[in-house]
Amino acid sequence: MKFIPKGGPLQRGQTNYRSLLIFANCQSFDLTANRNNIRQDNEEYDLAIKAIKDFCANTIWGDADVQSYFAAKKQADEVKDREEAAKRDEQRRAQVAQQRQQRLNIYNGRAALVSTGIVNAPVKEPQNEAETALLLQAMISSKHPGIDFRVGDYSATQGVDLIVEQIDKGIPTIRWGELVWKLEKLFQWSHPAEGIHIVVCYELGKVGEHQKFTDGQEARLVHSGKPGRYALMVNGEAIDVYVLRDILTKS
Repeated sequence: MKFIPKGGPLQRGQTNYRSLLIFANCQSFDLTANRNNIRQDNEEYDLAIKAIKDFCANTIWGDADVQSYFAAKKQADEVKDREEAAKRDEQRRAQVAQQRQQRLNIYNGRAALVSTGIVNAPVKEPQNEAETALLLQAMISSKHPGIDFRVGDYSATQGVDLIVEQIDKGIPTIRWGELVWKLEKLFQWSHPAEGIHIVVCYELGKVGEHQKFTDGQEARLVHSGKPGRYALMVNGEAIDVYVLRDILTKS
């Protein structure tokens, strides 16, 4: 028989530690045929169980020594819980501090960005798409002559990253653009190159003159003659490529 003290059954997530074990014997119990269990489908069993529960609840649980024991145990458990919570909190704080120190160590080891004439440029060379976007916007805000467009819309979750506004032969034009950290990332994506007018990257990465997209389309990278400017030829169409690192250092 399981005796549950006052306070009700355990809630989800609680652990049942046995603090009080009661043995009860009743001659009215009938054993099953294998004599290993008690039959529970008769009135004698129900009456015996009720009497035992009443005795536990009224006599044992009401005893002053029992109450004192559980009160002391509750207090000790609360102290232990607080100590364990404080220990977990200290471990969490130490883990956060360690992660921040590791991140800071990596940051301090990164190469500084060469950004002469660029206001509010990132301190370090970009290592992802978001940092490349920050550098691009800083170059646009600083009116760097190597960037001849403005960003109208940016989203990393709606297919093509950029809607840009550009003056083409004196005519205001809206174009679609992709933003990548390294140009080589462009050839690792599954979406096609159709409909892309420009690509902005920080550096070329491991890209040769001839390159294939994941769908098998071939592209040829041609230098335009301007610092950091290339044309990516795909199916007879030219996609303008802006390599920010080269634009900054070779202009």
